[in-house]
Amino acid sequence: MKPRVLFVSHHHFHPKKAPSEIGGMQRVSYQLVEELKTRTDIDVETWIHYRSQRWGIWGVLGFYFRVLLNLKGHVKRHSIDWVCYSSFVMGSIAAWLGPIQTCRQMAITHGLDTVKPVALYQRFILPRIFKHLTQVIAISQAVRSACIARGCIPQKIAVIPNGLSRSWLEFPVDRHAASIQIHTRYPNISGRMLLTVGRLIPRKGQYWFIRNVLPILPLDYTYVLIGDGPDEYPIRQWLATHNLSHRVHMIGAIPMASDQLKEWYQTAECFIMPNRPMEGDLEGFGIVMLEANSMGLPVVGSAVDGIKDVIHNETNGRLVHPDSPTEFLNAIDRCSRYDSQRCINWVKERFTWPTIATQYTTLFRSKI
Repeated sequence: MKPRVLFVSHHHFHPKKAPSEIGGMQRVSYQLVEELKTRTDIDVETWIHYRSQRWGIWGVLGFYFRVLLNLKGHVKRHSIDWVCYSSFVMGSIAAWLGPIQTCRQMAITHGLDTVKPVALYQRFILPRIFKHLTQVIAISQAVRSACIARGCIPQKIAVIPNGLSRSWLEFPVDRHAASIQIHTRYPNISGRMLLTVGRLIPRKGQYWFIRNVLPILPLDYTYVLIGDGPDEYPIRQWLATHNLSHRVHMIGAIPMASDQLKEWYQTAECFIMPNRPMEGDLEGFGIVMLEANSMGLPVVGSAVDGIKDVIHNETNGRLVHPDSPTEFLNAIDRCSRYDSQRCINWVKERFTWPTIATQYTTLFRSKI
């Protein structure tokens, strides 16, 4: 008998109305449910809230309370075996509903929804989420550890990573052609390119890298930042004060699915993931590392949080101590020696959505 799964998510954007910049959790949730719907070994129904800029948080709250009021009756009428919540935001419904007779409840945790430093959430809501969920899916070992540290029974937790969409894995990699495109658009950028993609915030570590690693790098390196955020102003100030503005190029936000972003990945020599350990915050996984690898680009990343689940030393990049500029320098120096195809194969063999969906369906089928 095929298990019947109800997938509940509050943070999808309608495919035809999505803004140019969509967060990693939103992309991952959308791609996971689309892959699960193609499976023939489970039946999937979805309750999706398509977010809009017009209604914002009020739309999410309305959806939340509709699910809270209607879920138990729907499960009973339609013989649902599993309710799968796309994050602990929706998974908190389990805290209020408690167990649902004849149905198991699962929630995916991405990291921040576990460690968020809100006293009410940590003391009262999160323990009830852990109590009433049958299964917790952590997207990395770091997230699993965070759950256990907050009282979740280890046996309830399965680690299933995020996947990468077909649009990346099927994109033709031509580093020479991509380089021509980028340098035609940005003729002022030259030298050996290091690249970071992500929000400019303290946890992501771009400002730390610029202050501590950039000054000791050989002069032929240039650092490109794609993304925006509150650290942009202090970065620009520091660069101007130290006369290093010519070595860092801040491109701003680029749509995550655009061909231009793929061209940046193919033009760079190394992808930098200089994250900082932060109390009350967590890099649950880091989908940008898979994007970089899928374009043949090795990753040098801090050995913190979920980054450690993606980088395998000397295969697709190098893990370094987050406080060691020297380790960053030495790892960057080795980037030109990596085999691009090996980086691509690392992603294709482990992080495709069909592979990830199989792990979910195996779990669904093993516990009905």
